[in-house]
Amino acid sequence: YGFDVFSAVKDGGFRKCLKDAVVKESKVIGCLEPFTIGEGAQLWRLSYDTGVWELIVDSDEEFSFRGFRSMIVYKGRIYVSAAFGGFGFGDSYFLLSSADGVTWDREHDGPQNNGIVPRAMTVYQDKLYIGTEIALSSIGVIKPELWSFDGTTWSQIPDLPFTKSRGVGALLVHDDKLWIGIIGETSRDSSFGLYTFDGTSFDGTVAPDLTTYTAWDGVQYDLGAIGSDNLGIGSMISYNGRLWMGIANIVNGFSVLVSDGSGAGWELVTANGMGNPANAYSWQFLEFEGRFLIGTFNLGIVSIFVSGPSIPTNVFDSPGEGELWSLSLKEDKKFESIRLPADWAASSYGIRTMKTCFNGARMC
Repeated sequence: YGFDVFSAVKDGGFRKCLKDAVVKESKVIGCLEPFTIGEGAQLWRLSYDTGVWELIVDSDEEFSFRGFRSMIVYKGRIYVSAAFGGFGFGDSYFLLSSADGVTWDREHDGPQNNGIVPRAMTVYQDKLYIGTEIALSSIGVIKPELWSFDGTTWSQIPDLPFTKSRGVGALLVHDDKLWIGIIGETSRDSSFGLYTFDGTSFDGTVAPDLTTYTAWDGVQYDLGAIGSDNLGIGSMISYNGRLWMGIANIVNGFSVLVSDGSGAGWELVTANGMGNPANAYSWQFLEFEGRFLIGTFNLGIVSIFVSGPSIPTNVFDSPGEGELWSLSLKEDKKFESIRLPADWAASSYGIRTMKTCFNGARMC
């Protein structure tokens, strides 16, 4: 399957890595963003020509950032969601942008209110779209937002149909529409929502019914019954003409559903974290050389976020082991586990981000 050799891109040099974004700016291809509580975040970039990593922002010296939630390149600039304070627990988030990765400007007119996190970013109809999540301490105080940017003017999209949610967990362009995956959708029993947006109006009829499905492992699951433990949609991908989405679940393990491409004919792939309920998130989807990959997040760190559902104490006794799965190229309706290097798996909570770079798939 082409995963016989794994190698560390920069072993030990990024503190604890949470996010990897790829940007091609002249001869620079990457900004890699790590996050360690109490140490501050950093931004790194990698040169195509030299293969050398360069530290371009060290928060300890310059900005005192706690982390960078997401990144995207749009019209020659990289946009970064920068966090101050407590890792999504209610302090300030705002957007930074740069044309060269060295000089950074704050975007004063976009999503920047205290208590919101610019979480999901994509480009649709030649505009940059950013969906926000409400920080934990601001739930019930403010509402989620959806913004567009044409390179000159920021515009907040009015009349959102998901104002009773935590916000936007994922954005995807598929079938000429903007698909919006929702987290904490309290108006549905499932705690997740799915909408499309065509640049003018929203359609909320595309979400799967909360009924009983037979997963690929042959076991039946009631999406309505397990919905109270769902966190929401955290990942989506368009693969082989079909729409795939991952729903985080902190008790049963993540679910993955796939539609016929139009938001109909939903099929359940898994509802138990690929057989491991500790796999709470299908944290990242990637298409790589014709294959569909899923990187998972294990429950080892989730105790700092979770209140409510009862989770066995021993779940938090170890950091857990993230997993990597590939849709089988040989068998229908089957995912296969890809063995990661033992020292990586044993010391990680999961695979936060995967990108295809000039030298293959890059995982963080």
